[in-house]
Amino acid sequence: MKLLIITAILAFEADIKKMLLTSDIRSYSFQEVKGVSNIGNDNVESN
Repeated sequence: MKLLIITAILAFEADIKKMLLTSDIRSYSFQEVKGVSNIGNDNVESN
């Protein structure tokens, strides 16, 4: 078993699913991810 992680924008979802299908990959899952940017001056080490 191998693990492949693909990160892409929504506009390429259909293309990626088609590539997986043509590559004979029969089992996969996908999940929508929302990113957040924290532009504060908090230091990561202080967490």
